[in-house]
Amino acid sequence: MKDPAFLFYFNDFMADISLMDLTESGAYIQILCHQAKDGHLSLKKLQVICKTETISDLILSRLEIDVNGNYFNAELDENIRKRKEYSASRRANFNKTKKGMTNHMLCPQDTHMDDHMINININTNKAKNGKKNKEGKGVRGVGEEPPYQEIIDDLNAVAGTKYQVETKGTKEKIDILWKKWKMPDFIHVHRIKFSEWKGTRFENFLRPTTLYQPEKFESYVNQREIKPPDPFQGIKDWYTKKEKENEIESQEIIDVDGHVL
Repeated sequence: MKDPAFLFYFNDFMADISLMDLTESGAYIQILCHQAKDGHLSLKKLQVICKTETISDLILSRLEIDVNGNYFNAELDENIRKRKEYSASRRANFNKTKKGMTNHMLCPQDTHMDDHMINININTNKAKNGKKNKEGKGVRGVGEEPPYQEIIDDLNAVAGTKYQVETKGTKEKIDILWKKWKMPDFIHVHRIKFSEWKGTRFENFLRPTTLYQPEKFESYVNQREIKPPDPFQGIKDWYTKKEKENEIESQEIIDVDGHVL
């Protein structure tokens, strides 16, 4: 039976579509769903899904090509594989346990409940050192491990780079920043600096060693996008001034008796 679901990592998806418009992002999520249902997709299938013969470069940048020339999202392929292996291991463990049970001990739904209850995120970042309350639940924000991979994935998606979490110094810098700043702050910094540095001599500094400097990160977080000056603003102001002057000159002046002066 075909698996009716796959793990949807919304942070990864939002990073993937950060530069797409609504039409592209809508087509992209449909491509992922068709891949989960049908496997790798031919170019003709992509064209049918996107309803165009020309596939967006932003969409193609999120896909790989297999030996048969079909397109697929590598991360989704990996998640489907892990979910399938996890399902098989859970089923095997259940069958081992079931052998030691008598018939009356088995609930009618036991044979299928396992498949439907494995929709869990096996890659969830857990607070390894977090304190626990009386119920044993982790207290959010206390000892919480930073989502290293999600942070670097977002930077790569925005800047079109391929930085790795394991790069020396990257985790250490994120650890320091995570004590004060959270995921929305990293997302803001990635986009504000990309907008400012793209196409300039500073573009090469769109990298973890520069962006995650503790002494500069706060200023990046508080930076707001500044629109470039309008090159035609001067002439627009001149025409506005002239229009007001002409309007004043054209006004009729009437005295208290109603006569035009």
